[in-house]
Amino acid sequence: MLPEEPIETIKRAVARGEPRSVSAHIATRLESGAIMDTLFADWDAARGAPSAQDTAWAEQELDRVFGTPPVENSDSS
Repeated sequence: MLPEEPIETIKRAVARGEPRSVSAHIATRLESGAIMDTLFADWDAARGAPSAQDTAWAEQELDRVFGTPPVENSDSS
């Protein structure tokens, strides 16, 4: 279940005619994420994945800039 606040924000945007529907808005966002996932996978395939040290640095910088803890990655690859 999605948090109520983002849903209300999307509903207001739908009322203004921005997205066609809440579902259309969510589908568009998911599609954008899938495109980015593909771009990063292609980048990793062509140039190699970032090292653990690089990933740790990036997570620290994201936390420093955005003030949120990094998401735990359960993927062991």
